[in-house]
Amino acid sequence: MPTIKSGIITTADVNSTSLGIDCSKAVAMLNPNQTLIYSILNILGKKAPAEAVKVEWDEDEYLPFKTTVNGAIASGVTSLVVDDGTILKVNDVIRNMRTTENMLITAISTHTLTVVRAYGTVSAAAVNDEDSIFRIGNVNEEGGDVLAAKVTQRSNVYNLTQIFKHDVNIAGSMLSQVMRSGESYKSYQEKKVAIDHALDIERGILFGQLKNDTANFTDVARQMRGIYHTISTNVRADGDGTLTLAEWNSFLEDLGAANGSGDRLSGKIVLIGSIISQALAAWGLDKAQVNMEAKKYGMHITEYMTPGGAKFMLKHHQLFRESSELKGMAMVIDPEQLWLRPLKNRDTKYHANLPTTADKYLGEYRTELSLEMRLEKNFALLTGITGYSV
Repeated sequence: MPTIKSGIITTADVNSTSLGIDCSKAVAMLNPNQTLIYSILNILGKKAPAEAVKVEWDEDEYLPFKTTVNGAIASGVTSLVVDDGTILKVNDVIRNMRTTENMLITAISTHTLTVVRAYGTVSAAAVNDEDSIFRIGNVNEEGGDVLAAKVTQRSNVYNLTQIFKHDVNIAGSMLSQVMRSGESYKSYQEKKVAIDHALDIERGILFGQLKNDTANFTDVARQMRGIYHTISTNVRADGDGTLTLAEWNSFLEDLGAANGSGDRLSGKIVLIGSIISQALAAWGLDKAQVNMEAKKYGMHITEYMTPGGAKFMLKHHQLFRESSELKGMAMVIDPEQLWLRPLKNRDTKYHANLPTTADKYLGEYRTELSLEMRLEKNFALLTGITGYSV
């Protein structure tokens, strides 16, 4: 017996399966612009194939020239202890940067220096603990013998390749199913999984920790070391959690621009969390301007010049709003010292139609790569920011 309706008919009176649908063919996706470093290195062509799963390189630096006083002495004392006497040699002239007094080194015993005080026109003065000492050259007599050689030694640094995989696994029936929105389900999943693949690589580049794992897998598995866990020299944790403009500029000039390239034409990149972004906006800095070259690649990057003349490219990383620790972090990156090192013939590739006996389609994105990060002293890290002061 059919259902009888009298009077006006509304949409509620019609079976839902009989009604047409109005569904946009485009599927809204979250902005995947979280692969900043991975994208920049690809754009800049900073990629070189690796020929082994262990990627190695040698590093060296110039002989350091500065150290710090370890214990105060009076103006007449000629024995001076420093934190590192290995960088100095007999006949070196050192300068106390606070008092401007120069001294001549006549003997060295590990970190204890025997010196001639007031070696020049400035009189001897009391030396304070933690005074900065600079080597400003050496003096030698006519016809004198050669000095003992003192040079830095090369160091070997390495990283491991890491295998990233993301699968597309679809039942045979779904391959033919017409979708209300978007393209075919297979094409849609392939594009979405490709973004997931790139996001994982980005997070590995930033936060991976070196690991050669033979305990948790049947065969060996490797994890590459990322930028965060490579930076060890220029690390500063904010004491009270409140960032001031003076502290921000001090971090960039003292640590961010350390060991060169912070004042070069291109500048370094600083990834900043949302708290630091808010601080920069609150400070109303007139030294910040949009980098038009980066804008060509769809990236909003702000150029910032410190009072001391060090130039940086500030970029709010989408990932740096996902936890309180990252919101209050700044990571200074020197792109000139970074390379993507995909294992030869193992760069990102989509492997379609993988063999399977099941009634399904199987595809997989695979990448095996490492990160070559040279001269970690060119990088810097600021952590512990929970707020800011205007």
